[in-house]
Amino acid sequence: MVSDIVANYNYDKQGNVLNPGAPVKRDYGLEWYEFYAQDSWRVKPNLTVTYGLRWSLLPPPWEVNGFQASPDVNLGTQFDQIVQNMKQGMGYQSTPLLNFVLGGPANHGPGWYNFEKSDISPRIAVAYSPHAPSGWLRSLFGDGDKTVIRGGFSKVYDRAGMQLLSTFDANPPGGVGATIQNPCCTFGYDDAAHVPRISNINIIPTCGPVDNCSDPANQQFFLPAPPALHPLPAGQAITWGIDQSMKSPYAYAFDFSVGRELPNRLSLQLSYVGRLGRNLLTQRDLRQPLDVVDPKSGIDYYAAATALAKLALKHPNSSFATYQDYVNFVSTSVNDAAVKGTAAYWHDMLPPLQPGATAYQSYGNFAGISTLPGNASLIQAVYDLYIWIAVWGRVRQLPEQPGYQHVRLELYRQVQLQRSPGHAEEAIQRWCAIRSQLHLFQVHRYHLLRHSPELGIVLQRRSSRNSSGECFRS
Repeated sequence: MVSDIVANYNYDKQGNVLNPGAPVKRDYGLEWYEFYAQDSWRVKPNLTVTYGLRWSLLPPPWEVNGFQASPDVNLGTQFDQIVQNMKQGMGYQSTPLLNFVLGGPANHGPGWYNFEKSDISPRIAVAYSPHAPSGWLRSLFGDGDKTVIRGGFSKVYDRAGMQLLSTFDANPPGGVGATIQNPCCTFGYDDAAHVPRISNINIIPTCGPVDNCSDPANQQFFLPAPPALHPLPAGQAITWGIDQSMKSPYAYAFDFSVGRELPNRLSLQLSYVGRLGRNLLTQRDLRQPLDVVDPKSGIDYYAAATALAKLALKHPNSSFATYQDYVNFVSTSVNDAAVKGTAAYWHDMLPPLQPGATAYQSYGNFAGISTLPGNASLIQAVYDLYIWIAVWGRVRQLPEQPGYQHVRLELYRQVQLQRSPGHAEEAIQRWCAIRSQLHLFQVHRYHLLRHSPELGIVLQRRSSRNSSGECFRS
């Protein structure tokens, strides 16, 4: 049996689907232009200043033959709007499905991102040998040029085109390529009684349980290619795109060192090297589960789910000898007080009981949990769905039972994403920017030998940190 079938499709510029296994030839163009000026000024015999300016023009790369597409909206702007909606209690139901447009010079369309023409990077370095006439400073620095102090700073831009080309050569951008997957976790569709059977290891079944799509009793699992440049109205898809508001990655690089000549042909150098990265490229899922905030109570989804998880950690499934022991625990011990103030999140964000319904019940309630009356049963249903059904992996949909309002909380569909019925599920991977920093401390000790290369000892301490989570906008 096979319950999950993923199909990968490639298209030509006219939107025609290429034959399975047909090679896709992509040729990319990339141009870079840089101008710089530099000068060195010897202010004093023991003080030299070197300075310069570089102007980098790094236009976005392109696909020469036009096998290039971009989202029809600015992904950075859309991401910011999604964050605002999330904080106001809204999920992806307020976000339209993405469409794509052909891009690049061959299609007279937009580039992958805006051409930034203001990448100007200054650079400055100073070398100074202190000459102390007398006193403790002369003892510290020595006479003549036995001590040298150096420092420098520069802003350097990264050339991001090659990383992007590597990604899109392996993963075609949405619009000229598509990866689709049959819906999952639906009772009566992908359960054991309805999934396709493998009868030939060299043939992927299209329908199930019998691979005969002309019979209405069989349902389709191997989905056909969606229209080029447009998503399916329902289903699941994974595609790639670039944040059109992306800026050129750059870093602030700086260093400082002190070198001192010592007696007996020895020298010592202390140095520090630092680098602060900005707008560095990373990949993010633009349709990741959201931390939706309840605007009424101010409680966010992660806090509410964490309270459920902490309760489950105190009572793991391994502590229940039978499923009935678990049922008894939920019936007697799981209530609003067990998750404290976070219970307000579920009461505010999920629909109230409808007329004729006396209690909530999750679709995982196979053994029959003794639910509390009215709204008090909501936390029981939520807990049962999140904790116990997580062991089995997915939520099963059962027929409605008289007097109960079933809670549909499948993790990626209706609590975190707040999808409308029939709304397609998308996962759009986008390139965006993060920050990082590097600090390096070094101690060098050199011994100059006669008629021999120098011998040295280098001690260094390195620390680095990358930011995580959100993408930064500059």
